[in-house]
Amino acid sequence: MNADRQDDQTHLAIEESIATQTAGLLVPILADTIFIQNLYKKYHWHVEGSDFYEYHLLFDKHATEQIPLIDLIAERIRTLGSKAPGMPADVIGNKTLEEPPDPHHEPRAMAKNLCIVHQRFIKNLRVAIDKTGELGDMGTNDMLISDVLRRHEFQLWFVRSTLA
Repeated sequence: MNADRQDDQTHLAIEESIATQTAGLLVPILADTIFIQNLYKKYHWHVEGSDFYEYHLLFDKHATEQIPLIDLIAERIRTLGSKAPGMPADVIGNKTLEEPPDPHHEPRAMAKNLCIVHQRFIKNLRVAIDKTGELGDMGTNDMLISDVLRRHEFQLWFVRSTLA
């Protein structure tokens, strides 16, 4: 009976301390994902120039693709038994990314900025992937690799390709 009681006090059959650590790793990833989604949307609104239409569509498409990631990460934090921060002050307080210099309305400068932001995000994400693997939280590890990393790598490739 005692073993059953212990299982009731854990999340997803992993130790509560691991669930808490993993959720803590996800909070800045969530904040950074919200930040990136908003940066794409900002650039979508402000892009100008002869390539306006292509960039306008690309930035909006990528902003839209970030929304399911935001939900997925927040719901994983909740599944781990922690609170998912999502208000603007939470994003500011937990994000690790900074907004690059103002590109004004220049689409290529926006694309360069997005490449920088994606690269920084991916670098930070890989640290969390390694840590969740070490902790044995394979559910979070798989989500970070299969969903979050692959989406960001794909978007980075797409944006970088517009600069070629």
